[in-house]
Amino acid sequence: MPLNFNKSLVLPWSNELSQKEPFEYPFLATYNNENKFLHYVAALHSTDEESETFKLIEQTIKKNSIDFIIVEGVPNSRGESPLSFIDWAKKQGENGKYQGFETAFTIKTSASLNISFIGGEPKEIYIYNELLNHEFKTEDYIFYTFTQQIFQAKEARILDTLSIEKEFKDHIDSKVSLLDLDVSYSLSDFHEWFELNNLKEFSIGGLIPETCAPYVSGDLLTQRVSSAICILRDQYTISVIEEAFKENNNVMIVYGGSHWSTQKQSIENTLGIPEFKKL
Repeated sequence: MPLNFNKSLVLPWSNELSQKEPFEYPFLATYNNENKFLHYVAALHSTDEESETFKLIEQTIKKNSIDFIIVEGVPNSRGESPLSFIDWAKKQGENGKYQGFETAFTIKTSASLNISFIGGEPKEIYIYNELLNHEFKTEDYIFYTFTQQIFQAKEARILDTLSIEKEFKDHIDSKVSLLDLDVSYSLSDFHEWFELNNLKEFSIGGLIPETCAPYVSGDLLTQRVSSAICILRDQYTISVIEEAFKENNNVMIVYGGSHWSTQKQSIENTLGIPEFKKL
């Protein structure tokens, strides 16, 4: 009998929700419903293969006879084990560093063990259109995603190799093409938008994890856009989990810990209370 998940049980992120978590990230939550297992790695995003997140991922894959893996950041529309992402992941890991964070490490590890994987992300056009339906504007999405991109580059410590001006132009060109938009934005437009909506001038030094944290009632527009995107993504990811169980009994998912927190009510409603593990 197929498993059915109630996507409406996905919760918005909040500080109160985070205080109910059993451990600090990363940790493993393992669910078992009539011999259908879900191993959920609630990750602390990292680029370092010596991190607890990477070690927990490797241990979970190798000790649990995993059939199938769902990874964060990869479009589900690319299908199972897309070669371009395998090639991308295999090029990483020099000196123990992964610019693609734990997703790249998970893909590289799964490919080496011939375990199929799939992305848990909806198409970007779906997210964009849903945001417009929720009364956000085109520039809110485009400038939020640029802010997030620069923050991630800062976390990966590759900003020194980048030109902000070039990154912005490439970002705008990519979004205009992908979303079939008839718009034009300058870097000055971005700075004005950021200062107006985030209560201070944009600066690399001022980018912190809270800048793009998914707070549904946050003071910063980047936080509110992030929250709306996270809810849409989480609901879609639950659908991917549901689909994975149609063909597999031992499924693993690697997502940032905040996603586990917002998805857990939907997952527990179908699979029951998990067992937890930390390294």
